[in-house]
Amino acid sequence: SSKFYQERLNSKTSIKINVLEWLACAEILTEKDLVSLCSSIPEPNSVIESLISDGVLVRKEGEMEFVESNFGEFIYSKIPSSQKSKMHFQIAKELLKSDFFLLSNSEKVILAHHLNRASESISEPSEKIRFAELILEVAKIQKSEHAYSQSKIFVNAALTILKGLRWDEANSVLFQAHLE
Repeated sequence: SSKFYQERLNSKTSIKINVLEWLACAEILTEKDLVSLCSSIPEPNSVIESLISDGVLVRKEGEMEFVESNFGEFIYSKIPSSQKSKMHFQIAKELLKSDFFLLSNSEKVILAHHLNRASESISEPSEKIRFAELILEVAKIQKSEHAYSQSKIFVNAALTILKGLRWDEANSVLFQAHLE
């Protein structure tokens, strides 16, 4: 099946592949967010429409998805890991254009997953602290919903993001992470 998916992918233009890579990285995105992430592409709306008419993408309740999730997973597996981290970082920033506290708990969890996958692309100390605080907020939500293993994953993700910072730069968030 990977040969079949590779042939399908090879039949697409580089512009279409770029759109597909963004969606493969995100798994599910609103059309507005996908268009925003693809803003460097000329006429991203028409490219998305073309992928829908090709039977590759589908609109479901305001969100874009792959018709075949396996094709999205195949595309994701072909993206180099350094590029994946950068893409997850951009997706997280796109999702954060909305006020974090107005997001649903599910949206916060999705955001935290993207931040976790973007950890190697987060380099500014202020961003590291901010994103670690957001991830810890999600860890608390997961803990309150008795999703202890998920909560632990997010606490570890926050600690990973904070690596390399001095104690005096991040003492309150480090303290909070170790309390969780």
